Amino acid sequence: MTIVIMKFGGSCLIDKNAFTKILEILEIYKDDKKIIVASAFNGITDILLNTA
Repeated sequence: MTIVIMKFGGSCLIDKNAFTKILEILEIYKDDKKIIVASAFNGITDILLNTA
């Protein structure tokens, strides 16, 4: 069995259409084990850095 590692950055988590695209990508690898890494939502990292 293949293991696929995917990382989705903040710009991939911007709206409903972006999430739909992620689901389409995941469907391509439906028979593989997946490790999925998701960043903070778009803009959140900058907010955290500016408040630190």
